[in-house]
Amino acid sequence: MSMRVQIPQEEYIRLQEQQKKAAYYHEQYKAIHRQIEKYKQYKEQYYKSIQQIQAYQEQHTQLQQQYEEAQKQLEHVKAEYEYLRQQYKVLQRMLFGPKREKVQKEDEEQLTLFNEAEALAETKPEKTIEVRSHRRKKGGKKRLPVDLPTEVIEYDVSEEEKECPCCGRKRPQIGQEQTEEIDVIPPKVQKRVYIRKKYGPCDCEAFFEEGHTEVITAQGAKRLLPGSQVSERTMAMVIASKYVDGIPLTRQVAMLQRYGIDVSKQTMSHWVLQVASKCQKLYELLWDEALTGPVVQMDETTVQVLHEEGRSPTSTSYMWVMIGYPQKDVPIIVYHYDQRRSSEVPLQLLKGYKGYVQTDGYAAYTKAIEETKCTAVGCFAHVRRKFYECEKATPTQFSKEAIEHIDKLFAIDRRLRETVPEEDQFVTKRKEEALPVLERLHSLCIAHKNSVLPKSLAGDALEYCLGQWDKLIRYVDHAWLRPDNNAVERAIRPFVVGRKNWLFANTKRGAQASAVLYSLIQTAKANNKEPYHYLCTVFKRLPYAETKDDYIKLLPHRLLLD
Repeated sequence: MSMRVQIPQEEYIRLQEQQKKAAYYHEQYKAIHRQIEKYKQYKEQYYKSIQQIQAYQEQHTQLQQQYEEAQKQLEHVKAEYEYLRQQYKVLQRMLFGPKREKVQKEDEEQLTLFNEAEALAETKPEKTIEVRSHRRKKGGKKRLPVDLPTEVIEYDVSEEEKECPCCGRKRPQIGQEQTEEIDVIPPKVQKRVYIRKKYGPCDCEAFFEEGHTEVITAQGAKRLLPGSQVSERTMAMVIASKYVDGIPLTRQVAMLQRYGIDVSKQTMSHWVLQVASKCQKLYELLWDEALTGPVVQMDETTVQVLHEEGRSPTSTSYMWVMIGYPQKDVPIIVYHYDQRRSSEVPLQLLKGYKGYVQTDGYAAYTKAIEETKCTAVGCFAHVRRKFYECEKATPTQFSKEAIEHIDKLFAIDRRLRETVPEEDQFVTKRKEEALPVLERLHSLCIAHKNSVLPKSLAGDALEYCLGQWDKLIRYVDHAWLRPDNNAVERAIRPFVVGRKNWLFANTKRGAQASAVLYSLIQTAKANNKEPYHYLCTVFKRLPYAETKDDYIKLLPHRLLLD
């Protein structure tokens, strides 16, 4: 039986109050616990937010970098586009525009549209100078050469018309009317037969007793190609037609067939190769004499050789050209075939030479000239061409002024060559006039060096000009040097014109033969000798040449034509 404990009223009330407090504190604890849980959630959210912010910041940094890179790429693309646009305009002009690199009057006026105020402000009164008078050539028909073979055809009235109808006496001749015309006679093909008569022994007894030669044969003239069916004049015609007129051998074969002569292209090619081999000694002497002067000029162009051991038919080879001056105004032009375009080729060609070498800015020349201890000279024609391309693509006052300075250098050189014959005086006078112009051109380029885009035509022109500057200004040191290398470029042009017709060389031997024959022909032309007549004379005399002096007398600049 349980016993109920009696609790005093006050204790009971106190216990109830404690129980209420305990329940209250328990509720408070649960509330605080809930707050703590919420705090933990907030804390986790906070850290997550911090991480998201950091991720966003990193993403923002990456996007900023990508944006900056995109901006750089955009600027690069814009510069590339502008450069390609300029190149397009240059190529378009090369194909469809005039070939002369001359700034027209309307171009000069157009340049001042955007800087009219500055142009007018900087305009200074022009100085007037007196120039020597000249006579303008009269237009009309040119007179035919006096020494040209002439056929005179006379027309006269009948004897009856000469008589006076009144008295019957003959009317006096008071003059005549003369008309000239060019009459071209087509080539005449003929067969030339050489007969060497033979004589036997005499039938006298003494002839046999004394032991004389029983059979004697007349001595014939020596031939360039013994045993062949081609004469020296025919060979000269074939070579001149190909290497002067650019007529391929295939067309020449067809031309001979019209005259009833059946010669294959292979036979004609064999003739050319044999003749080039006979002229090898002359070719070597040309090289030796070209390097005896104080100045040489060099350049190169491409050529394709179909059958060359170890190389594809589409491989590019090169024809190197050099002009030497053993005497003043006596140029020797020599060609050299090589597979390579490296510095080893000019190094080989310039071996033993110690003078001025004028070239373009191709690095192979620079390396070879340094190794041979020669003096490098630059070409202002190449510099002008780059500024001219810039001028035609995007006209600017800067490129116009650069062209004007370069044109002044050419004008000074031309004028002084006509008026100052003494070499020492010419060099002194040219330095006095040219050096200030050179200094202004150099200052102009330096001033615009940082204001033009490197990847542009103007940037290319500036880089080329300043990079070649030390070589460009050396032309003023020697009277035989000119501001440009155009002479050797003109020497390359006949080869390029011929290449457009015959397209390629069949073998390496053929390319080397072309180098030999082009050297003889172009040197003859440069020394005012007609190529066909020069070749006829050389081919006639070459079989009789034995000593070195005999060969030297046959060189184009030394030979007296028949």
